[in-house]
Amino acid sequence: MIERQDLFIALYDNDVMRSAALQNKLSSMGHQTVVFTHMDNLLGVLGKPQRFDLLLAPLRDDLVQRVLAAGEEDVGMPALLLVDRAQWGQMPFHNEDFEGCDAIDFDVARTTDEELDWRMRALIARRKASSQAAQSPNLTWGDYRFLEGRRIVLHRDREIPLQPRQFDFALELFRNMGRVMTRDWLWRALCRPTARRDSRVFDVCAANVRRKLELCEENGFVLRAVYGQGYLLSKCTAMNEEEHQPAAC
Repeated sequence: MIERQDLFIALYDNDVMRSAALQNKLSSMGHQTVVFTHMDNLLGVLGKPQRFDLLLAPLRDDLVQRVLAAGEEDVGMPALLLVDRAQWGQMPFHNEDFEGCDAIDFDVARTTDEELDWRMRALIARRKASSQAAQSPNLTWGDYRFLEGRRIVLHRDREIPLQPRQFDFALELFRNMGRVMTRDWLWRALCRPTARRDSRVFDVCAANVRRKLELCEENGFVLRAVYGQGYLLSKCTAMNEEEHQPAAC
């Protein structure tokens, strides 16, 4: 088992009792937390050499916009937002201001240590993967190019936006071309550990990915379900230029 490193967390909340309770919770999990009760104090340390792994803060006012507006290079950390029950309806499904954010229930007492820890680490891992992808060569297979930061697939002259799970599912298929991706592996890689297992989740996801990306012989890639196992993405041979007929996969 790989030993997980403790996190260095910035906690912004002007509710003293609530922030103290959350700080104690994080401390018991082994994480180091610095509490900020004023936005100006938080913004004042973002550009300092001592960087935080993560920002924990309630969703309110213009917090996200002000923090992220400080500059990606200066912030250097994702934000996990604490959301009240009534605020879930305010969370956008897709918004550039929220690219580096995730959210969790505001009531700390209802959140298990395991879920909070997993959500924080998953958010950090996504940000790190997005940063590495921005510095690495394009993720391109044939006419399909994956833009991880925007969760968009470019196919010839069109942009194909995908939902987060659809994008991750499709990217894993292309990365593992020619190999059967089992449902168990996909569940561990793409789903929250607390989610209720439902085999139909990936059946629906596969159908949407196949339809949106138009995965067929004419486009060079075919996605098939493998009975009792999972899914297989296969690359087709090049089209015969003389006969102009798609060759068999």
